[in-house]
Amino acid sequence: MMTFKKQLLVLGTCLAAASGLATADAGEGFYVGGGVYAVDTDDRISYSDIKDTDTTAAVFVGYRPIEMLGIEAGYYDLGNMGDRTLIGRTGFDGQALTLAGVLTFDIGPIGIYGKAGAAYVDYEASLTLNNGFKIKNDDSSVDPFATVGVSFDIWDTLYVYTEYQRIQTEVDVDMIGVGLRFDF
Repeated sequence: MMTFKKQLLVLGTCLAAASGLATADAGEGFYVGGGVYAVDTDDRISYSDIKDTDTTAAVFVGYRPIEMLGIEAGYYDLGNMGDRTLIGRTGFDGQALTLAGVLTFDIGPIGIYGKAGAAYVDYEASLTLNNGFKIKNDDSSVDPFATVGVSFDIWDTLYVYTEYQRIQTEVDVDMIGVGLRFDF
């Protein structure tokens, strides 16, 4: 799994490489971005709940052939979290690769958008009992996800965004994030 520092390095490299490629058509063309997310998971293993939150990162790249419609691919770290219970320790570690259609409505400098698509989710949820015995659910699947968000144009091709995302998988994943998007 990619660490937060490596994700930021990848995002910075993408932004630096794209900085000279700005297009004249606002809202159309390629874009890259990334942000910081609060992730909330909810799972159950052998009568023990795994409910926890973590702060993670995400990066994405997309293309809008016209101002309102686009397609986007992203990587989302779903967190590495755990909690102590009466019978042992729970744990969760996951990540998702996404592919989505994007619908955007721009009203001046403010954009309201929605994303819907498929997420390839890879995760491990575990319960380690007090006696050392470990119960593990290691799974990967392709599941639906949806996002709603708002962006604000702060400097022609640089946008600040905030969004809520839900990945509907065996482990319920809710994410709230804030970040930057660069259009070029």
